[in-house]
Amino acid sequence: MSFFRNLFKSVRPIWVIGILLLLGAIGWALDGLEAQANKSAANAGNLSAGMALTSMDTIKPPKATASKPAPNVDWAQERAVKSRLDAQEKSLNALIAQGNSQQAANGAVTGGLAGQLRSAAQQYQQTSQQYADIWAKGNCTTRANLAREAGDSAVASVEVVIAGADGDKISELNSRQSALSKARQAYLREAKANGELSSQDITSMRSTLVPRAQQFVKEATGLVTEVTGLLDQIRSQVGSLASPDNVIGSVTACAGGGGGGGGPEDIAKRLLSPVTSLLSLVQGLATSASGLVSDLGSLG
Repeated sequence: MSFFRNLFKSVRPIWVIGILLLLGAIGWALDGLEAQANKSAANAGNLSAGMALTSMDTIKPPKATASKPAPNVDWAQERAVKSRLDAQEKSLNALIAQGNSQQAANGAVTGGLAGQLRSAAQQYQQTSQQYADIWAKGNCTTRANLAREAGDSAVASVEVVIAGADGDKISELNSRQSALSKARQAYLREAKANGELSSQDITSMRSTLVPRAQQFVKEATGLVTEVTGLLDQIRSQVGSLASPDNVIGSVTACAGGGGGGGGPEDIAKRLLSPVTSLLSLVQGLATSASGLVSDLGSLG
């Protein structure tokens, strides 16, 4: 009560009412920005997961060439593990779609679905490690690295779908996606240089994976535009709230320095860093998707 008595002693009531109404309007606007940030982050996680699973699908057995014999791989085991990966991919994609829908509708993923998502992603990661081990034993290093990175990236993607605009999880996914892109590029370039891919595999990859990659480019480009606009709005709010004559400062001054910590200014500042990281992530996804289209197109 002392806060409000001091407030009304120091400032005309009509100004107090105006300040409080303006703060309420800013708060509502920032709540909307926060919901949009979570939705955009979940969309980026969904796109990133698609990139990871598609990257796994680029791994094909190398054919024997005059300069390089077929690797010493247990092919029955390779086919069995790849079949498990394919089945897990379908299940994971379905769960991610549910998570995306919940983020869009409610601003959060339910605890039950979050548990299912993490379990499915971890299972996929474990199977991808088994797949990587098969290729490593056959001295197919780039295939092993790609399989491992695809599994790790899938797990990081799911965490962003669940968490939304969490700066640490977005930064981790950005790092994982960068490593995945490098591993995929190294594998495809080596396979092309050594003539390791059969004409049937090249034809199959062009018909099934190139359309996927082109869709990723479209989605990533849209996300870059979306997140850029979102970040501009957040920066605008932070700038206006931090200006010398902002309403937050007015209320604080009227209160004699009391309180401080929660409100529109904190919401805006809290969003600034994760959404900046999110923009970096979606820009990287756009570049990676374009690179995938180019690399697949140059195989033949």
